[in-house]
Amino acid sequence: MTGIEWVTWRFRIWQSALGSKDPEAACREVERVLEQAFGAERVILRLDPGTAPGDSIVLRANGKVLARVRVRRSPPLSTEEERAVRLLTREAAMALRALREVRQAERHELATHLHRSPAQHLANALLHLQMGREVLVEDPDAARKLLDLGIELVQEAMDAVRDMIRALRSGEDVPVGLEEAVRRTWAHLQPLTSADLVLRLKPSGPLPTPVERALIAVACEAVTNAAKHAGADRIEVCLRRLRGAIELEVSDNGRGTGRLRRGVGGFGLDLMREHVERLGGRLIIRPGVPTGTRVVARVPLLIRPAPEARSVRVQGTPLRSRRRHAHSGSAG
Repeated sequence: MTGIEWVTWRFRIWQSALGSKDPEAACREVERVLEQAFGAERVILRLDPGTAPGDSIVLRANGKVLARVRVRRSPPLSTEEERAVRLLTREAAMALRALREVRQAERHELATHLHRSPAQHLANALLHLQMGREVLVEDPDAARKLLDLGIELVQEAMDAVRDMIRALRSGEDVPVGLEEAVRRTWAHLQPLTSADLVLRLKPSGPLPTPVERALIAVACEAVTNAAKHAGADRIEVCLRRLRGAIELEVSDNGRGTGRLRRGVGGFGLDLMREHVERLGGRLIIRPGVPTGTRVVARVPLLIRPAPEARSVRVQGTPLRSRRRHAHSGSAG
């Protein structure tokens, strides 16, 4: 196989893999490309070591099985052709694994959006409706206001779902920065807390998109948890640039939660951890000093921002809540 042929087949493998809708279809497409490359009757490619025939060619990386491939052809492959099969199959395995990671990231992003917007709106609506039912007899006016707020939150949840459907159909991805995302979240939380929100976002330059999305997910979830459960009168969001990393801290002066172990704390906490750890970062939740809770996410910077890019604006002015009532509730 000449150098030009090698480059051509590599390109076709990646084109077939990343152009497919799902990993299963991608694997079939890559098999077809390999069949064409070697004039084979049938090629069976499996990333799972246990699903390919026993007489297949095994590809290993770091002592582990990377993939198995079986090429059915008459005449059989020559030594040189088998070597080419190994090289192209390794390329195919990399392409299929990349596709799996992309699809997994997309599902994770969708789950985060559902949890952060519609699910939170519905949880808040349920809380208002429950509170309205409790005071219906004693204070009909207060009950009516709570019911109206609950209806408004249900409508917002419906609007959020419609927005997500439109974005999925059109493929649009409207960027929202960290500060704007936290402010939007806070606007929906103000009826549930008497706390003030303080944003301290030091100039750090533009962040890589995956890093910024992870920090947005952590910040919004941590602020939501503090507003609902901490009973705090101050919630602070800080962003710091470290050497080769960015650190986000969300702290409050409320009751505190102590240290939370993995698998403890609900779906939102699991999402925060997954966002940070997928980028090689670390999420730490510890008691505040002297009270409250600190949520710290430290994520390595994968891409160095351009020096001439505009910095994030510093904001240190408290955003005061419009209501002075604190209640508990959770979206999961």
